[in-house]
Amino acid sequence: MLFLRPAGFILFAALCASAQAPAFEVASIKPNASPDLRSIGYDMFPGGRFTATNMPLRLLISLAYNVPVNPSERISGLPEWVMQERYDIEAKAPEGAIPSGLSDVEYRAQMRKLLQGLLADASRRWYAMRRKKFPRTCCWWAKMDRK
Repeated sequence: MLFLRPAGFILFAALCASAQAPAFEVASIKPNASPDLRSIGYDMFPGGRFTATNMPLRLLISLAYNVPVNPSERISGLPEWVMQERYDIEAKAPEGAIPSGLSDVEYRAQMRKLLQGLLADASRRWYAMRRKKFPRTCCWWAKMDRK
C-alpha cells in the first residue's frame, strides 16, 4: 500500500486542481512507443497551442508545475510507468484564453495552468485504466495490510 500512496497524492492534487485550472479546448494524448529517446521535446506556440513528442509523464508534470526534472523531493514516489511510458500531445487553448502581448514569463505561466488542467483530466483516465488492469494487485496489498 505504501507504493500507491504517493501516486494517489499526486492524483488527488491533480483532481483538486481541475476545479480551478483552465482547460484546453481540444487535446489529443496518444501513447508513443518509439525507442528513440532523442526525440523528446515540446513547443508552446502563440495563441495557446501546445505540442509534445515522446514526452514521459514525469517530464510533463515537472513542466506543468515548474518543478526541476532531476530527482526532486517535490516529485517522488511515483510508479515506474510514469517515467517509462511516453506520449505525444497536441492541445489548443480556447480563443482568448491567453491574452496577446504577454511577456514570455507570463505566457509560460498561463500555459502551465492549462497543462495542469490537462493533467488533471488525463489523470482520471489513467487512474481508471490502471485500476482496471490490476485488481488482483490491489487485493493482494489489502491482504498484506491486515496482518
